[in-house]
Amino acid sequence: MIGTIFKTFGRKYMDVSLRAGADYVVRIVERPGLWMDDAALAALSADLRQIAARTLDAGSLTYGVFSGDKARMGAVIITLVARRDGRPVAFNALAVMELDTAPHPTDVLHLGLVMVDPDARSKNLSWVLYGLTCFLIFFRRQFRPVWVSNVTQVPAVVGMVSEMFSDVWPSPNGGGARSIICFWRARLWPPSAMSSV
Repeated sequence: MIGTIFKTFGRKYMDVSLRAGADYVVRIVERPGLWMDDAALAALSADLRQIAARTLDAGSLTYGVFSGDKARMGAVIITLVARRDGRPVAFNALAVMELDTAPHPTDVLHLGLVMVDPDARSKNLSWVLYGLTCFLIFFRRQFRPVWVSNVTQVPAVVGMVSEMFSDVWPSPNGGGARSIICFWRARLWPPSAMSSV
């Protein structure tokens, strides 16, 4: 695993595969719409739609990351979890949003859309879907701070985010004052940000 992590330094965009225990393989793909060819991008989107079809009573999944659109896929980091036999069972699509800050723009990772096949739930995949990807981004940024945002209707996710990340505001555990930096980053939030996943 350590060798795989160090290989991410030599590439412009991350595309790494790691084993997660005995049963799963994790692939993390950074901004695939900027570098992946059309066939590979279509295959990645098909894997995401396969998971979504097992998760939702949805008709046609053709929006956001399900569309395979290069522009949409150029602004996300996909974490795809598959069984060892190759069957995809979970994914997270982190939206990468750029805020216009001085003296230079700031990237914010939005924890994005997560879907888990019902047969793979309660298999401790949260760390892989959220934590591992954010850690690798943090590592690639040479341990400089990474701004993370989260919007959810799931109380368990609110708790998980407050436990996995530092300086969380607002926090379900109470306490934690809003910093002036949090205030201004929230004010600069792009209104179109949520449509990117």
